[in-house]
Amino acid sequence: MYQLKNISKVYQNHIVLNDFSCEWEEGKVHGIIGHNGAGKSTLMKIISGLVYPDRGEILRGNRPFREVTKIGAMIEYPAFFHTLTAFQNLRILADLYPDVTNERIHQVLEMTGLSKQEDALYSTFSTGMRQRLAFAFALMPGPDLILLDEPFNAIDPPTRQLFRLLIENMANAGVTIILSSHDLAEVSELCDTVLLMNEGKIIFRHVGKNVDLEDIFFRHLGNQVEAQ
Repeated sequence: MYQLKNISKVYQNHIVLNDFSCEWEEGKVHGIIGHNGAGKSTLMKIISGLVYPDRGEILRGNRPFREVTKIGAMIEYPAFFHTLTAFQNLRILADLYPDVTNERIHQVLEMTGLSKQEDALYSTFSTGMRQRLAFAFALMPGPDLILLDEPFNAIDPPTRQLFRLLIENMANAGVTIILSSHDLAEVSELCDTVLLMNEGKIIFRHVGKNVDLEDIFFRHLGNQVEAQ
């Protein structure tokens, strides 16, 4: 069980996360929804270690989760080099993790449908291919926990289908997935639990798939929600 306890973050007197607490069961897909500025991306960055909270802690069991968790993350775009190939980019980024072999890099490129493009320059990649390479980077360490911030943004149908299969297969293999998205239909179909955030807090929690999230959105937030 992952436990987030009293996570708070303030930027320039603006409260982004306000005493945020929740529990996530391992080996499940957990969705986070909310309008822009609700605190979703900041929460993802805190879990990934890109941003430090002002207060609070994250545990796995009763231990600090970083001591016992391999994390993969797809948050915005990694700093890929346009003049390098897909394989070369991942080889450089592999130095962030211990013991990532060339074989593992080939494996994640295969998993994300890029094995035939591994020697192609990143500058030639379409938006969907760039999203696939970002997903490959997230998979590279063999994570126990994977963070996906807007993974379905601006991708083509084949890439969307591939991502859905990857998410389902990872969860079936025991990987915990935290997914933030404005695509309510995908969240409803894929996620075992869904948190609705507003002003850095959880205002609604649903357990179970295939719920009408659009209705929940407007019922709880009304005119605050931007049309997606």
